[in-house]
Amino acid sequence: MRTSNLKELLNSKVRERSREDILKAMGYSPVRQSNRDRLDKVLADDTLGLEGKDYDLKYDSRGFVEALCKAVGLDYGEHEAEVDETQDWIVTEREAFQPYLFADTGFKRADRPNTSVVILAALESKRNLCLSREARLAPRDKVIEEAVETVRSHYRETGGELPVWGTIQRYLLFLAPGESVVIGTDGSIQGEGPRHVPSRAGAAV
Repeated sequence: MRTSNLKELLNSKVRERSREDILKAMGYSPVRQSNRDRLDKVLADDTLGLEGKDYDLKYDSRGFVEALCKAVGLDYGEHEAEVDETQDWIVTEREAFQPYLFADTGFKRADRPNTSVVILAALESKRNLCLSREARLAPRDKVIEEAVETVRSHYRETGGELPVWGTIQRYLLFLAPGESVVIGTDGSIQGEGPRHVPSRAGAAV
């Protein structure tokens, strides 16, 4: 997650005054608990709440940061470029591909023709392992490193068996659309994998 320099500055300034005074200087009158909660949330967030769509009939996310800067004596104009960069990062991160792992058991529908498609669809998520959100923009080697640890942990916890799907033969790490790497059940990297997940189960209503 991106760390904001402005966050540190704001937190330092806020410690010099009471939150009540700061919120009043921002135009909140009377000061409500919801205002205090929002201030605390923004100060604790690495993106200063800019990622959310908070709006309290007074400020949107960016407007809140601007008003907060002014209330604690910071020149918002001097930090606006950082706010722009943070919002650009948020958009880039949001639109980036989310790497994930697929536990491949080599399952084929023909292997269990009597298994309900509804049941298969309900258990589909058991074959997909999520990586951290930070993996979206992390360097490739860091994503693979996280994936290897996830594989080892998952294989240990499941004993290498998935209900209905069967014995895990390998894991596929999808790094980008149409790009995967094969990871063995022991966490070893075994080379390039298929462009797509071998099979999917779905149920339409």
